[in-house]
Amino acid sequence: MNKNTKLHCVFLITRGEIVEGSQELNRLGYDVETYPTTQDISCLRDTVDTELSSIFPWKYDLDTPYARSLRSSFVRMILDPRFADDDFIIFGESDATPVTEAEKLYNSLAWHMSCYPETDIFRLFHDKQVTCPAEPSKPEAYQFTPLPPGTRSKLNTSVWGTHALVIPSAKRRKIADIFLNYRLPTDNALEAACYRKELIMRIAGHNHFYQKPRTFLYDKTVSYACRERKIALCLAITRKEQIENLYRQIESFMHQSYRSFHIFVAVSGITEEYFHRYVIPHVFHGINEELLTLRLFPDSNQATAFANTVRNMDISGYELFVRLNPSENYHIDILSFINAFHTGMPQFYSSYFEQRPSHQSITFTLQPRAMGAFMDFERNPESIPGLIPAIPPEQQNQYKNTPELLLDNITSRLGRRNMTSYLEKLSQQIKCVLP
Repeated sequence: MNKNTKLHCVFLITRGEIVEGSQELNRLGYDVETYPTTQDISCLRDTVDTELSSIFPWKYDLDTPYARSLRSSFVRMILDPRFADDDFIIFGESDATPVTEAEKLYNSLAWHMSCYPETDIFRLFHDKQVTCPAEPSKPEAYQFTPLPPGTRSKLNTSVWGTHALVIPSAKRRKIADIFLNYRLPTDNALEAACYRKELIMRIAGHNHFYQKPRTFLYDKTVSYACRERKIALCLAITRKEQIENLYRQIESFMHQSYRSFHIFVAVSGITEEYFHRYVIPHVFHGINEELLTLRLFPDSNQATAFANTVRNMDISGYELFVRLNPSENYHIDILSFINAFHTGMPQFYSSYFEQRPSHQSITFTLQPRAMGAFMDFERNPESIPGLIPAIPPEQQNQYKNTPELLLDNITSRLGRRNMTSYLEKLSQQIKCVLP
């Protein structure tokens, strides 16, 4: 093979991942280089958003931390100046695995680039495939045809993935701007740009690359977006009988494997003397380590007690708010599990899980918007503007005394996921009992 025809691959990789097709890449004549993913999404502009509703009415379901980090990582990778002199680099992800010899694919790409210089992207696969396809044997298998514009279904295989793309150097700034501006996962962003005639993408008639199943290593993280979110733990103690539960909960969370959190406790139902003489000294180590904020409030209903946990506090830096039940036991890794679960969820969704086996207690993890809606209701129970219609006076006490009803209402309207089955699967994997 001519040295100049040895295609170079640059694949995104996250800690715990490997280049799945390394043997095939070497055997078929490809060079491969890995490129680290980034958690920094500050570059994303999201300027193209609401007008996409007619193309992707379900787009917010896929606006996950994973998708946003992948967009940012792709931008960094394709704009890296080290690759600026090579029009034939194959950009993709670490599961991309070839079935076509590099020299044959190079010859096809070179011909198509010369004949269709207006093309912005050559996609080296036709549809989603996770098993090794047959090697291309006919000349037409090496043809690239334009992606026809048009609205597609949510999981249509013909627009799946960005795991193997060739982007000529002169076109990379244009593609980067699409990833920065379109509030969509990378593959859907490219499809939407084609639909709006802002982009020309030609797709292979054969799967020259496929997605080899990933090897899950011991330290495997959730790709692209597994970062520690700052979590506020909100614990309301409303009776003197719950004080022992307070001590137990604080000791438990002081030993959590997850560290990016703070406990906000609102205590009522006890005297000020008892609070200062007995409660504060018992938990002073948590206060001293700046992991705990503990305040005393007058007696109140359950909704107000929960709101008191963060009332008048600076909570602007917190990304998740966990409403704790003081009578429940929580696993030592529960915050790590919650954080990992939110990695695969839409950015503004909340979550909840039911305590087993009684199903009587629900633990909610709220995104800031949902927490803000709850606080708005607590201040003005007649309505939450734009979210919940006016609540009849006869029902307001029910919401005040059973905040689970209100949280269920709010999260169902703003978006949420049930993580109960996720926790059950974890309990089977790590051989321990989860709540």
